[in-house]
Amino acid sequence: MHPFQSLVDTPPKTNIIGTSFQLFDEIDSTNTWALQNGQDGQVVIADRQTAGRGRLGRTWFSLPGVGIWCTSVLAENDPGLTTAAALAVHDSIAGKCSPTIKWPNDILLNGKKICGILAERKSGITALGIGINVHQRQHHFPKDLQEKAGSLEQITQRDWDRVELTRDLLTHLDRNVMLIRQGRLHTLHERWAEACQLEGKTIQLNGSMEGIVNEIDTDGAIILGTPTGIQRIYSGDITILNGD
Repeated sequence: MHPFQSLVDTPPKTNIIGTSFQLFDEIDSTNTWALQNGQDGQVVIADRQTAGRGRLGRTWFSLPGVGIWCTSVLAENDPGLTTAAALAVHDSIAGKCSPTIKWPNDILLNGKKICGILAERKSGITALGIGINVHQRQHHFPKDLQEKAGSLEQITQRDWDRVELTRDLLTHLDRNVMLIRQGRLHTLHERWAEACQLEGKTIQLNGSMEGIVNEIDTDGAIILGTPTGIQRIYSGDITILNGD
């Protein structure tokens, strides 16, 4: 039996996300399958990915039995889906730990990345991929990631059930997508900006530009005060230098 079969047998009570499920023991990428074959509302879950993708073209390491590797399929091109997903992950685990969102949509715990989110659209289909590290130990990560990546169990020293966490995740995600379709994306942006905890901090962007974060605006952009003036940043890789 597939480890996530109980989600199919007793699906979460949702309106949009999880109208059907497609389960794989192993697949190259749940996002790739979703973009080629997915149906609106479907959730694709794999126990292992051999070619998982992360933001900025990075590889996402998806070992069997240790994480949640899933993609939600949406036909509508809703704005703010990565914001909705980041908040869904944040809220799903916040009852047992204290996560933060690393702008724009990585989830950190004690400074280590435990979740990545990737939204892709092709031929009228949006694939919203979420990968959460649950059971990994330090040696499961490649050496170059061992200082940066972590898992829920490794960091919290608590037990986590992958199926129940996925059920909570999909429930929160469904609620957030419903808010977007009700014209309430601004309420998600406000909570997301607060969870990013960036205002007033000095950051470095893409290893070069430095400045102080004035705010995150309603479009999700960082308003960065630099020696040469105000910059509005919509994407990139940031490092927090100080400002705690």
